[in-house]
Amino acid sequence: MILNLLIVPLIAALFCQISPTIKVNRFSFVAGALASAVLGWRAVFFSSFEKTVFAMGGKLLMDPLSAVFVLLIVSVGLLSVVYGAGYLFREDSGISFPKLRRYTCFFHLFLFTMLLTVLSNNLGIMWIAIEGTTLASAFLVNVDDKKSSIEAAWKYLILCTVGIALALFGIILVYYSAVSGAAGESKDSLNWTFLLEHARQLNPEVMKLAFIFILVGYGTKAGLAPFHSWLPDAHSQAPSPVSALLSGVLLSCATLGILRFHLLTQAATGSLFSSHLLVFFGILSVAVAVPFILEQADYKRLFAYSSVEHMGLVVTGIGFGSPLAIYGAIFHVIVHAFNKSLLFFSCGHLLYHFETKEIKKVRGILRTRPFLGVIFFLGTMAITGLPPFGTFVSEFMILSGGFSAHRWAACGILLFLLVFIFAGFLRHASRMTFGESSASGHSQKNLWMDGVLLAGMVLILVMGFYLPSPLHQLIQKASVIAGGVSS
Repeated sequence: MILNLLIVPLIAALFCQISPTIKVNRFSFVAGALASAVLGWRAVFFSSFEKTVFAMGGKLLMDPLSAVFVLLIVSVGLLSVVYGAGYLFREDSGISFPKLRRYTCFFHLFLFTMLLTVLSNNLGIMWIAIEGTTLASAFLVNVDDKKSSIEAAWKYLILCTVGIALALFGIILVYYSAVSGAAGESKDSLNWTFLLEHARQLNPEVMKLAFIFILVGYGTKAGLAPFHSWLPDAHSQAPSPVSALLSGVLLSCATLGILRFHLLTQAATGSLFSSHLLVFFGILSVAVAVPFILEQADYKRLFAYSSVEHMGLVVTGIGFGSPLAIYGAIFHVIVHAFNKSLLFFSCGHLLYHFETKEIKKVRGILRTRPFLGVIFFLGTMAITGLPPFGTFVSEFMILSGGFSAHRWAACGILLFLLVFIFAGFLRHASRMTFGESSASGHSQKNLWMDGVLLAGMVLILVMGFYLPSPLHQLIQKASVIAGGVSS
């Protein structure tokens, strides 16, 4: 099951690369994503729902926690592929066939590396997979070969590679702590399940130092402040389907890496050392995002800084440590993935219709593009945590869990910052949505792109009112693991 999940995107990447025509390329592109989605959904809800499944001698695993991220990768990946089938395969897209083949091939390789990241039980394999996500997605950021895109791709590549190098040093320290302690040297010394089982035998001081390196290294990839500087450039220059996957899923995959090491550090030290660091950097990320959201001139960069804010909320919820806050953090990962991908898809529509990424030049969306205007405005309000959307529920859970854990000051600061973020988004969204239209680009409809917008809007609306029982149980089991309690 696990191996099938990893093999399918590799096969799809190969077929995309060797496809002789654009039609065959698009078919391979969409068919591969659909096959991955069906396998992923089956694996999550029918195969590994009640137990942990291992593969490759214990080097890979799927438990309820990793299953949540598999669900996001294949689902948002499918939406991004379908949207891309309309967005990049238009006759007026300006993307040549060789570039399309490169794009579709690396897109499936990107899905493969993200799946490998969340399915890794071995910390070394996880590190390789996270570095692989950087290499694969760098080509996607630079799909059009423009000067600004090349610059953003190189900045993304260099900063994330430096961060991952620091994370490698943290992994080496964890390995040293394992083999020098009572756990001894073993072929499983880098397996997360083995380390967690022998966590009390790890050196607490070494584990604290290791977690700092991991937090900086994987925090760079997750877009946590102050390691986030690559994120606005990469998100603003990448095609909208790629931005959706980067923001909605990739950042969360890196956050899973931080969570795994947080659990190890917490169990090894028996203290709140890692929790305090997560809360600090989480609140710092929200605070850093505020001025950039309030005074932003580019709508894609606006949503990029929103991702910094939301990853900050997720790690803060994990740092709070109460069952409600952790459940809220995992639920927030899910609703953010679909909500933010919807907004970046909307950005693709805006760029298509208005031919600009400047906020001040986009006016009157609702007047001339009612369908897009309604979805863009509602999606923007949803990402601020406004009821009745799922982000309101998840943020309410995180803050309630923080109050129950007696983190009064942290929760008060978060509430204060969230008010400013709401005000900034309301100001930008209102000016862009209402008033006289400034549309100057294309007016024809695209069923691929419009269908994805509609599906995304339905998803975020439904999750604000109703959470299917299987999904609730999956999140509940994942939150038990994320809370450091054996299920």
